[in-house]
Amino acid sequence: MQARIKTFDWLKAARIIRDRKVQNASAGLAGDESMTSGLIVSDGKIAREGGAYLSSTWATPVLRIHHNNDADGEFTETMIFCWRYADEITDSLRSHDWPDEAVAIAESDASNQTTTKPLTASARLERIEQAARIFLAAKDRVLMPYDSEARSAINALISAIDGDEHLNRVDPKETTP
Repeated sequence: MQARIKTFDWLKAARIIRDRKVQNASAGLAGDESMTSGLIVSDGKIAREGGAYLSSTWATPVLRIHHNNDADGEFTETMIFCWRYADEITDSLRSHDWPDEAVAIAESDASNQTTTKPLTASARLERIEQAARIFLAAKDRVLMPYDSEARSAINALISAIDGDEHLNRVDPKETTP
């Protein structure tokens, strides 16, 4: 079986950057960032310096948000896995530089976005049941940590339960190992 290509999810990154009012961020491949990453937001503005390599069959594309804690002069980072399979998105989004659609999202005013209503108990139960079906369909592969289909099933499970609500949560400790 041929390995599927993971590529940076510019739309997810744009929503995170907009919603969290990110001032500085880079994108790259986890585990090889020194050779693949590039600045994508600098001083709150879209950076188009290029040079980032954002697709791989083995490494996972990530968004790295750089925080400047002015009070103590310390810099910290938040790493967020930020990818989709290349065959699931349009050619224009399989880019190593900002696609126009993502720029429009990142530069839009977050306060004008519709807010997500809390789910009713029955809607949440329905999502959990849907997620359980997805999870059970992939349960034999879940124990293989580097299996991309298992990772995709786990991401589907999380999305089925939370939808995009997790993008609105701001947690400075949101670092995925």
